[in-house]
Amino acid sequence: MSVLQAKSHIKGRTTSMGADQPPVRPETTPDFLEPTLREFEKQGAELVLIDTAGKAEIMGKRAAELSDLVLIPSRTSLADMDAVPTSHTMAKGLGKLNFVIFTDVDVSGAKKDVKEAAAGFVSRGIPTGREHGAPFLCHRKGYKSCLIDGSTIQEIEPNGKGAEEIDARFRWVAKQVGIKVKRKRTEKQNG
Repeated sequence: MSVLQAKSHIKGRTTSMGADQPPVRPETTPDFLEPTLREFEKQGAELVLIDTAGKAEIMGKRAAELSDLVLIPSRTSLADMDAVPTSHTMAKGLGKLNFVIFTDVDVSGAKKDVKEAAAGFVSRGIPTGREHGAPFLCHRKGYKSCLIDGSTIQEIEPNGKGAEEIDARFRWVAKQVGIKVKRKRTEKQNG
């Protein structure tokens, strides 16, 4: 389980809070989640993304309990897809809206691979974002470069495909939880 939208509609990265970087809370116990979300809410946040390791059952469950939306990332490989049902069953048991979203998709066969993987999940009763217009993220060198210094793809390649994918995914998530996002402003280049 990776991305969760918190009940208190907290926004981790926002210019309205005057933050250039998202507030990051690296605590690894579930007890910190609720007070942290309340603190972000006091600061005017609308959306928070909580990333938990798929095997972090206690943390993942607590994050899901506090969430409006649970996104379960998966590659289109069978090895990755086998881990999804456990997270889906947990989210469903909590009555949480949840979708499998595809990441690290091979660019060369992206649409076909995502279509086949989504069909496999849907046949097992597991909803995927594909049926609801969720964009998938392709395997791109820029994403791996982000791991080196903690930058975002938008900082490394602001006009690249990866930045476009992340923007589209963010807008899709915001729509799912009822948050309006302003249109992306494009600036004209001189020359």
